[in-house]
Amino acid sequence: RELIEPLDNIPYPTYEEFDHDRYLGDALILEWSRGCIGNCTFCKGREISGHYRPRSAKHIFAELEHHIGDLDYRSFTICDPVLIGDPKIIDELCDYILDAGYEIRWNGEALPGKWISPELLHKMAKAGCCEIQWGVETGSNDVLKKMGKLRFFRVEDAERVIRWSHDAGIKTCLFVIVGFPGETKADFEKTLEFIRRNRPWIDQVKSINSLHIITDTMLHRHADKFGLKLPEKDYHYLWEGPHGNTPEERARRIRETLKLCQELGIEVLETNLAEGKHYDLAAAISKGGLSREEQVKVLAQQINRLESFDPTLDVVRTEREVIRIDGHTSAAAESERTDAAVESMEAEKPAYDEATSAASGLSDRDRVELAGILSDKVFVGPRILELDLTNNCNLNCVGCWCHSDLLRERKLTGEKKRLRLPFDLIERLLHETRAMGTEFLQLAGAGEPFMHPKIMEILELAKSLGFAVNVITNFTLIDEKRAERLVDLGVDVITISLWAGSTKTYLKTHPNQRAGTFKRIREMLTYIHDLKQKRRAYKPHIKIYNVISTLNANDITNMVDFALDVMADYIEIT
Repeated sequence: RELIEPLDNIPYPTYEEFDHDRYLGDALILEWSRGCIGNCTFCKGREISGHYRPRSAKHIFAELEHHIGDLDYRSFTICDPVLIGDPKIIDELCDYILDAGYEIRWNGEALPGKWISPELLHKMAKAGCCEIQWGVETGSNDVLKKMGKLRFFRVEDAERVIRWSHDAGIKTCLFVIVGFPGETKADFEKTLEFIRRNRPWIDQVKSINSLHIITDTMLHRHADKFGLKLPEKDYHYLWEGPHGNTPEERARRIRETLKLCQELGIEVLETNLAEGKHYDLAAAISKGGLSREEQVKVLAQQINRLESFDPTLDVVRTEREVIRIDGHTSAAAESERTDAAVESMEAEKPAYDEATSAASGLSDRDRVELAGILSDKVFVGPRILELDLTNNCNLNCVGCWCHSDLLRERKLTGEKKRLRLPFDLIERLLHETRAMGTEFLQLAGAGEPFMHPKIMEILELAKSLGFAVNVITNFTLIDEKRAERLVDLGVDVITISLWAGSTKTYLKTHPNQRAGTFKRIREMLTYIHDLKQKRRAYKPHIKIYNVISTLNANDITNMVDFALDVMADYIEIT
């Protein structure tokens, strides 16, 4: 169909039929323009969505007013290919936001165009722009020309813009492409030098990728003009080009760039280093219980969640495990240490029997502890096992020691944020500590326990082994299905870290959240209470936990009222 112009003729989406409280993300995705100002040789964006067509600042602001006032959103992700395609519109929009006094956060992707000024970036930051992912791609003007970007910016322009961006207080992220057709070793060295030279102004590298040839792009249609050799299968990443540009050489350049970022302490979110490795990996583990098709599916999912690269081990690190590039998985040192501990305890069994034979009238646990005292041996595990399941969290509570925005650069991000205990290790810990006499299990951590993909399986296993279980949670990920399962399993205590007794205070202590989140917590707590009554169950006990600060000190009465309203069993205020 023909392109729609002007875009102001299209009504913006109101999302009035959506239940926003069921969406876990705190940012609403918006479209401020369509199409692209560029026509890069490796991209299909312009062919798909046409030439650049921005909405007016007035039209965009009207949409923002709706989402802020009616839907209570404060965070927005702009999905435009080019955020600052028309700087005058962005400048005017910032004036609207600042005049309205809105405290919002928004982010997007942009070209470091020569038309961007430090004044505009400072105004954007004041108006809530918190992050820009800049399509710098390379440190070579020759490569920019081959990409079709040189008419928009030179390397010198990009350098100025990212420095202005960082200095304005905007999180400054880069996209990097290595091994572009025609890129020489000297061009690649310029990219490395660009990163070194601008390290103080680079907050994050969004991706370090070798070029993936997309079907029907200019590169694909005119492969011969770019000197490319395209095999029949998987030409997207197996192509070869001039100057020794082979898949192996591109992988080497990715590794070298990743290594440099590690040395400089720059966070890298993703890379396509393992592209195609699922074939080799699947073949290497073909003797396992999964079919080849299932293995390829699982491994492809792991590759798509790639987070970082360890050059010393020649591995790629995913959320769940470490996989060597050659297809072999590394053994967990934790398992070896656990085995040694259990074997040591078994070796002392005779002393344990002798020491406990004289103890009578005591509980099993007390007899085991007494045996340890009498024989100067250790026969029993701790009474309480606390597991930090994951660092990942869906909130950024103002007082959190890991995820608060107040931590700035110390806030957990990237690989550290996504770390979690593997289920097989948790399973062994639960079995072995229970055998050692451990009675209580507390699930907490730097992150939210219900962000762990195996949380319900962990709870089920713990209860089947006889643990008394307490889960410390922000409770935002509990729906009716999970609530019913918690009651069915008889989870002993759910501790809700709330820090508020009213919606107004909750929004102060939980930045970037919506009023509906607090409402949903209240509804689900009431649902659990009613469910327990219906099923004549008394678990889980509900404990409301509040930490007092200057942000919520005036809300203590409401905290107590909230606990009474939802029929909580306990409230702790500290």
